[in-house]
Amino acid sequence: MKEEIEEIELFDAYLNQTLDHKAKRRFEDRLANEPAFRQAFETHQEMILGIETLNFKAWLDENHPSAPSHPTHHKSSDKSVLSTLGVRGFYILLSLILALLFLFYLLKIKVTRTPNTQ
Repeated sequence: MKEEIEEIELFDAYLNQTLDHKAKRRFEDRLANEPAFRQAFETHQEMILGIETLNFKAWLDENHPSAPSHPTHHKSSDKSVLSTLGVRGFYILLSLILALLFLFYLLKIKVTRTPNTQ
């Protein structure tokens, strides 16, 4: 688990352009030569984009309540997740689910990279 967290921190450092020249070169070499690393990085980018999109939608809902971000015709008897949690809670829950899925994905990559010891 520690290795996965360090990998996420490395992805973030690369995206935030805080790696020194040597570390950036090593990172880009890994992207070019390690398909599993490249796939994990692409998944990380997609997850970050999804979270940023959800945060923007939540911000719109809070600051522009007249903006149609979700369907407006609901039956009052409907008890959906959205009506129970509220829009912000729903986005937070969805972000957490995406983060967990990403962590499980990283664990799967680690398991598939482990050599057979028989």
